[in-house]
Amino acid sequence: MNVPILLQNGFRPFFLLAGLYGTFLVPLWLGSYIGGWFALPWPAGLFHGHELVFGFVSAAISGFLLTAVPNWERSRPATSWRLFILVGVWIIGRGAMWTAGILPPFAVALLDIAYLPTLIVIGIPELFKNKSNRNKVFVLLIFLLAVANMFTHMAASGFDVWANPLVISIDIVVIIIAILGGRVIPAFTNGGLSQSLGKNITVRPHSTIDLIAVISVVAVFLSDVAGEYIADYYPVSAILAVVAGVINLVRMNGWQTIHTLNKPIVWVLHLGYAWLAIGLIGRGIFEYADMGPMALHGVAVGAIGTMTLGVMSRAALGHSGRALVTPKPVVVSYVLISVAGVARLCQPILGNDALIIAASAWGIAFALFTITYLPILALPRTNPPN
Repeated sequence: MNVPILLQNGFRPFFLLAGLYGTFLVPLWLGSYIGGWFALPWPAGLFHGHELVFGFVSAAISGFLLTAVPNWERSRPATSWRLFILVGVWIIGRGAMWTAGILPPFAVALLDIAYLPTLIVIGIPELFKNKSNRNKVFVLLIFLLAVANMFTHMAASGFDVWANPLVISIDIVVIIIAILGGRVIPAFTNGGLSQSLGKNITVRPHSTIDLIAVISVVAVFLSDVAGEYIADYYPVSAILAVVAGVINLVRMNGWQTIHTLNKPIVWVLHLGYAWLAIGLIGRGIFEYADMGPMALHGVAVGAIGTMTLGVMSRAALGHSGRALVTPKPVVVSYVLISVAGVARLCQPILGNDALIIAASAWGIAFALFTITYLPILALPRTNPPN
């Protein structure tokens, strides 16, 4: 039986879905929020944040894990019917969310929440079988995302939840980036620099600093989980966010960032991680200044957007047999995501103009990625040219 190309590797359908959803999600939200094109089924901020994490980011994470786990665990990848089910459940969840004003809230929650547990059971069960605990953390983090999703639906239905589930879900994504960033950025940098410079400039991760960096973002997550049970909650969270940002900037020392500037497929990962560190510092400052609604956008737009785009564009080339050279339109998209991040943080100054700039830059960035990578994702694997 011939398996369709899009169902032969996990990165193929899910990177394509992430690109498509990234293209349309933010502009459509802005059209509703500012232009009044249509009514959203949830409050604008809650719906927009939910779909960013549990729609767009969950697709990107799925594509990465479904491709990486078989390499980590030396197992067969999820293909054919397993991928078909996963894609179907993800799409059903998005359909449920966009029709949440029509379907009963319980049905919407059930259909949407179903995806991440399905990913664990059908997509990456190999993580349970290996005796090593090194990669089992991703099962825990995906499970915690599913729990945060459940609490988001509860909040949307009017239940009183003690903490902000969207903030917690972004914290979990930050932890995932901190863990994976420490693995892939040094490795990809070593490979990219030896290829482009013709000499070995080695990035040697510092295990102690790496551990402290991950612990620092976990501390931010725990402070947000504790929520109102921590006295003077926002100062505590703000201080921890600033500390985590500084530690993660220190972590980047020694990653040879300056040598990557002629290698877009590498420097984009450094840029994304810098956004993570600076975004955490910015979050702390905004929270301390009692500007909570702005606090997360440096992380959500700059860090998550850039890292997602960088990892997808690099992984798709490598696993489809293409040369590891970023197509020029996608280099433009790397820059546009940072434009979106800066513009989003300027909303207090520029008002809705900042939202229009940010949404346009974000949408164009992912449109460029999707159009450029469609043949890479939908056509058979090739071998890179000599």
